[in-house]
Amino acid sequence: RASMERALTVLPHGSPVPREVGGYRSEPAASAKTEKWVQVDLGREFPLDDIVLVPAYQPFGEHPGPGFGFPLHFKVEVSTDPEFASAAVAGDFTHAPFQNPGLAPVVVDARGLRARYVRVTATLLWPRIDDWVFALSELVVVSGNRNVAGNQKVTASDSFEGGQWSKAALVDGWGTFGKPTASDDLPTNGYHSAIESTPDVTKWVQVDLTRVVRLDRIRLIAARPTDFPDTIGFGFPVRFRLEVALKADFSDRLI
Repeated sequence: RASMERALTVLPHGSPVPREVGGYRSEPAASAKTEKWVQVDLGREFPLDDIVLVPAYQPFGEHPGPGFGFPLHFKVEVSTDPEFASAAVAGDFTHAPFQNPGLAPVVVDARGLRARYVRVTATLLWPRIDDWVFALSELVVVSGNRNVAGNQKVTASDSFEGGQWSKAALVDGWGTFGKPTASDDLPTNGYHSAIESTPDVTKWVQVDLTRVVRLDRIRLIAARPTDFPDTIGFGFPVRFRLEVALKADFSDRLI
């Protein structure tokens, strides 16, 4: 316990207050037993460890917000077929009403099943006022130490697209409590090229990883300088390419 508490002190802090960040929400249904589903294409097959359903947060009518749209009956399936003609069930919660999780994520053990597609099917919807819906703030699919569902393609039986609700918002990395962030300011604003008088100038920046490694993903973090009027995405190029190479002069580059 002492070791865990010491580790917690150096981790980034999440927001203690839930926010209305949307996510996926189905179109309303006239019957609670209308089946709705949403699925994510992971891009390729992975061995899956956990599938995490993050409840949505939205005050509505007399509902205070936590667990908005979370289904009463649902199942979680994985497959190598986008049509789910053959599938393995990772979690089946269709036989009794599932207690609304409120703000707590629901973790389903995927038991190492290999799959490319993950589908959540609601078989008994959540009561709104005069209709029934299915909603999730975020769907996380864990393989090893990575969320392999992040920003991947999402399809659904139907989807309400408006405001903060969309299929893409299901895997955008923003859940009810946002992303964990450290409270300290960074010592610099990041990389900034020399200023030019015309946009048609090629600029480049590269990093030496010191050894050859297998790359899964490269993420570019847009600048937000602290000594300039608040501008998210400051200096981000209009056109650019991302290359990797084994040699420092990039004579063997791969795009």
